[in-house]
Amino acid sequence: MEITTPPVDEPAPVPSGLFDLTIDGTARTYLKNTTRWTRFLAITGFVFCGLLFLCLFIVGPLLSSLYTFSAVRGDSFVQPMDTRGLLVGIILQILLLLFPSLFLFRFSTSLKIALQSNDQQRLNLAFKNMRIFYRFLGILLLIFLSLGVLMLLFSVIMALLFGARG
Repeated sequence: MEITTPPVDEPAPVPSGLFDLTIDGTARTYLKNTTRWTRFLAITGFVFCGLLFLCLFIVGPLLSSLYTFSAVRGDSFVQPMDTRGLLVGIILQILLLLFPSLFLFRFSTSLKIALQSNDQQRLNLAFKNMRIFYRFLGILLLIFLSLGVLMLLFSVIMALLFGARG
């Protein structure tokens, strides 16, 4: 039995089902371009995490000295709880930015290697990291939307309670 290959001029055979998808030249070009942008976004996220981390070492002592200065003057401008709350907020921002950046970077790296070596397992790993990235952002969006609805309800209730007094 002789194996024949189609001539170069003929288009590639159309897949018979959803699970027979292949990555053609156009898709490969788009995915390579995607790796560049996702790597850029991930590295930018890491840089912002680093800047926020540096802010911990700048803002903490700055607010502590401000608290000491205001205590000496007898002012109650800054309370110690304010500084701790701000530092916890910065740490929370670092974590919320670090994890999506990490999964985006893993996606970019795995996809680049998969495209260079035609490695299906690496491609699957890349799409797994992309799925985790989008799941994280989706959950974060749901949390923020829920908090927004709760704040709106709280505001309406407070307006009704305190608006009735006036």
